[in-house]
Amino acid sequence: MRFARHLVPLLLFAPFLDCSSSLPRNAKVATPSQAVAVEVALPPGPEVTSELMGYLVVSDAERVMQQLAPGVPQDALALRAQLAGMIGLDATLAATIDWKRPAAIGLLNPSLLARGNVRPYVAMMPVLSRDAVEKALIARGAKLEAKPWGFVVPSQQGTVYVGFTAGYAVIAWRQDLLQSTARLLTPQVMKRQDAPMLVHVRMDNLYSAFGPQLDAILGHFARIANLGGAANDPQAAFALRGIKSLTRDLGSVSDLELLIDLDSGGLTITARLDGKQDGAWANFVQQQQPGPAWGTQFLPPDSVLVYATHASQRARAEDIQASLAYFADAVPAHRPDVIQVDRWRRSLEKAALTTGGEVAYAVWPGRTGGVGVGGAYRVTDPGMARAAVMQVYEELGGQLGGLVVRALLLDPARFGSRFSVKKKEARIAGADVDLVELTPKWPQGAEPERRLFETMFGAKLTLATAFMGEQALFTLGADWAPRLEAMINTASGQKAASLGDEAGFAEALQFRPGARVSLSYLETAKMARFAAGLMQQASDLDEQQKAVLEQLLHQVGSGAIVTTTNASGRRYEVTTHVPSAAIMGTARLNGALWRVALSPLLNPPMMPPMPIPPPHVAPSLQPVAPEAPSL
Repeated sequence: MRFARHLVPLLLFAPFLDCSSSLPRNAKVATPSQAVAVEVALPPGPEVTSELMGYLVVSDAERVMQQLAPGVPQDALALRAQLAGMIGLDATLAATIDWKRPAAIGLLNPSLLARGNVRPYVAMMPVLSRDAVEKALIARGAKLEAKPWGFVVPSQQGTVYVGFTAGYAVIAWRQDLLQSTARLLTPQVMKRQDAPMLVHVRMDNLYSAFGPQLDAILGHFARIANLGGAANDPQAAFALRGIKSLTRDLGSVSDLELLIDLDSGGLTITARLDGKQDGAWANFVQQQQPGPAWGTQFLPPDSVLVYATHASQRARAEDIQASLAYFADAVPAHRPDVIQVDRWRRSLEKAALTTGGEVAYAVWPGRTGGVGVGGAYRVTDPGMARAAVMQVYEELGGQLGGLVVRALLLDPARFGSRFSVKKKEARIAGADVDLVELTPKWPQGAEPERRLFETMFGAKLTLATAFMGEQALFTLGADWAPRLEAMINTASGQKAASLGDEAGFAEALQFRPGARVSLSYLETAKMARFAAGLMQQASDLDEQQKAVLEQLLHQVGSGAIVTTTNASGRRYEVTTHVPSAAIMGTARLNGALWRVALSPLLNPPMMPPMPIPPPHVAPSLQPVAPEAPSL
């Protein structure tokens, strides 16, 4: 709503209220009695379709207002007054707008129109009548020059031209753009929109006008993703690999839309990107593998963060390449001789050939504290997959300690080489289980780091994997054994409680299952309690810090933040939904839970899984600060 709050009054209505400029001596000043009753055609204008950079359509501002302020009286006049106050609009002028009908604001090529007193913005606003608009403006002191098709009003910002057609006020900063504006925006206000608020960007036109500048911006984002920000952080670069993948082909996107919907269920935001015919983006979309979520029956009902996906061959290949760079950087500085990128690549590619790309992944609180992680990934041949995956762990054994240190934000020079790695076999619930154990040897004076590690995982970090039929089941961290046992029993046909039994998750699975590629599901209240519990276990909090955490837990709200990626034809969508009960809590936490919910989509877990902490779950060694509370 911030966009509408500033854009609407500044670009459209403020000039009407700024009436300090005088009219020419022979100008005809309109009065209510002079209003033209018969609609007259707008002045003709040029074809400017190729100059339209984008537009905003607000379909039903009154309904959005009712959701934003449910306590406001439902009287139409009261709602209009409230809407006017929200966007900084004078109540007298706001009373002339029909808030139930769509309004549209367009942006024409600024390089052609942003000169002198001409602005590149045009609009179509639904009004009650021309007479009502003129009366309201005259009451505010505006001097209108009457025209058969509308009026002209001068201001310090320039001359504004207002025409009327089919119940709309057409607004432009040049007379010859009135008819052009109507041709551009009438189809948008007349068609049924998919959301109450829509922002549409015509990427083709934008690139034609500002191609070099856009390429420079995308190149900057690519450098950030490659280097991990200004600090050249390899972990950040690895975490941003999803952004790098998306921005690489944006030059072949024809249209971009942002849809915003707010109703009693919550806030839903969707980003749509349509690719050009036979372009790189269309090729990217066509490589996606949409379908219903796979393997979620293995996820426990107390999961706080869930990720399910159908990874394409391209995505798996890019993940391997990103992983190789990440593994190499985890090598201690004094042991460059152990970097074996070619061997690592061969083992990862061999393992990838035995998988299908389907993954179900979850994070949960340990039953007696700590962090648990696990799930399933689909394999095409369990015997070959088991051998290939264990070879990966054999090849990468020397790097696993460094990966754990980086994930916990510890000092690599001090702790990177202090992990021993052992591979074992076990038998659980009648199934063979492969174990990878990482045991740290803590140096003197490392009590805070030791406490953090043992709070999350215990004395050692264990990754356990069982290959059964078409699925590889894995768990790591706290209570890995009983969790894996429950998964094995489920794979064996025994009915057990799972996340699929939870009503909220079952509902999330029904969202576009045929076109969905990935799904992220974060239970806000559960995740907040989980994160706060880890923080309390890992740090000695004073009474003030405990009070801050308690306050946050009361503010966070409830329900699940659900984010999906969807692919169909040449269109790729990212949709995220925040339940109404969690909107204010999400805002108070500066979007922290929303960022955690999005993290698996941008930084998906490695496959095959590595015995490392999940991103965004490890608590900081710095306890929560009362002046800047954060989970």
